[in-house]
Amino acid sequence: MKALAFIIGLSASLLTSCTDNLNDTLPAPEHTLLTGHTCEAMHTVSSTASASASPTLLAAGSHILVHATGGLQLTDEVLTYQSYRWEPEQPLRWTDPTANTQLTALYPVYPNLKYEAENLYANQTLADVLYVHETYPAGSSMHLQFKHLFSRIHFHVSAALQKRLQKLELTCPYTVTRIDPRTAQCDLSRTHPQTITWLSSSDQVQYSTLVPPCENATFTLRLTTDEQTYQTSLTIPQLESGYAYTYAIKTPETTPGIATVEDWIAFNKLMSNPWMKVYQGKTLDDFRKTEGGVTTYYLLHDLDFTGIDPELTKTIPSDINDQYFFPYVFDGQGHTLSHLTLKPHRGGSGILTGIDYKGCLKNLHLKDCSVIVSDQDDSSSEGIGLLAGTNYGVIHNCSVDNCQILVDITTKEHKAYTGSLVGKSSGKIYNCSAHRIRINYKSHNDNDHPCGGLVGQLQGNLYNCYAARINLNNPQNDTGGICGKGNGAKVENCYIYQITLSKKKGFLAGNAINSTFKYVYYEAGSIPLLGKNTQSKVKYSSTYQPNFINPNSMAICDLLNLWIEQIAPAEHLTDPFSQWKRGDSQLPAELTH
Repeated sequence: MKALAFIIGLSASLLTSCTDNLNDTLPAPEHTLLTGHTCEAMHTVSSTASASASPTLLAAGSHILVHATGGLQLTDEVLTYQSYRWEPEQPLRWTDPTANTQLTALYPVYPNLKYEAENLYANQTLADVLYVHETYPAGSSMHLQFKHLFSRIHFHVSAALQKRLQKLELTCPYTVTRIDPRTAQCDLSRTHPQTITWLSSSDQVQYSTLVPPCENATFTLRLTTDEQTYQTSLTIPQLESGYAYTYAIKTPETTPGIATVEDWIAFNKLMSNPWMKVYQGKTLDDFRKTEGGVTTYYLLHDLDFTGIDPELTKTIPSDINDQYFFPYVFDGQGHTLSHLTLKPHRGGSGILTGIDYKGCLKNLHLKDCSVIVSDQDDSSSEGIGLLAGTNYGVIHNCSVDNCQILVDITTKEHKAYTGSLVGKSSGKIYNCSAHRIRINYKSHNDNDHPCGGLVGQLQGNLYNCYAARINLNNPQNDTGGICGKGNGAKVENCYIYQITLSKKKGFLAGNAINSTFKYVYYEAGSIPLLGKNTQSKVKYSSTYQPNFINPNSMAICDLLNLWIEQIAPAEHLTDPFSQWKRGDSQLPAELTH
């Protein structure tokens, strides 16, 4: 029997309350009123909407059992809700109008007034008992607000697992033997554990049951699929009255990763809301694997986002509170995201808000995608790119093709570094390309940030990349075919082709400070390589002709591969650089990812 892998997606569901609308006459001084028929409703913080459920309203004709001591004294008094109040058989009279009243009420009322196992488990599962246990000031009317006495457990199964599921069984170690009507306290027993059995239904992905509140309870869960049976133990440190706890179930052979557009939306929601542990039956463990202390998220298939609301596909931050940058590895495994519209989130725009110095984005391709930023969106001050707003880590083997970045902003807070791949990078980028990209950046800020064919502002290393057919329309600041601004940048073995720049421009960089460009190839033209140069160098680089041959009659493709074979090893560059192949008539060379 295999162990069942649990994703302990614990969402503590809180309870909120509503009040009644009551317009009524005051009771006679020697009498009192009991009003209120709402029960605190559960918040399902892992639900699609992440919103409160509506409160439960006890219907007219409902009965409650009441015990009271102090100013009002009642024993086994059954009251009926009608005309906006709880009516007794005889008017409720104060025993001592100067004393506080301690009151306990239970719903429902059982025929023999006994809250024992035979009634509580009459339908084979624990009944939903509502209660009030409060102290009320002397001489005042008493407004009752009910709560759920027990806890609730939800189990989510994936759609794929649901198709194979035959039944699910949960054994609870405790049963409720009695509820004390005077205090609403539960007596528990371990003598007869309760087992709940759910038979699979084609449209059911959530299984739910009530359990008694307790501490350190170990549940046994048995799952039967078409192939075999799994069993595991689940220990919950504390189950509190009125709280719901959500868990997701997967079998050990399930391949982690993002397989569908729905998975991508769930991944986005869970990363963007760290308090959310389960979204539509998914947890982050469905998409990741941790080995050697490194957590990797996987993309399992090409995904087409045609017709998907951009609000569901915003830029993805870290799932760590107060940390915007992604500290993990995202491996696209060579797959492509297409027709994806990205909106800014937490200061950045792109697939990821930013990549932490420990993070990595690799083997991912974007086609026919858009980044759209306006004044109404979150700030993009951290950067705008198709892959990431900011990169402190590593990006490799990624491409963006036939995409656009449209920025229309007017406030200084929104100014941002903008690039086809990344807005701002002080990390490392290699084996990447941008092809057929349009960047249209409108701003009323004359001192805005730079815009580049690959990176807006480059402060790190960029190797073995190309930018082709890029249209950069950023009239307010520096633009360049590789980067808008290089500040301590190191660029090697790259080429640019058919780059259209706006007025403050350089073929390689609009502004370069203490930067080095080596083995870089570009079309002959009148535009300066560096629009503004402060102690920067362009070395071992050359132009090429329309047939993609340099002045020494060497093909650009051959020059790029020569760097990989001879120069990179000599410079102690050990990254796994991709080889180049000759492009068609439209490109000098292409990477063989």
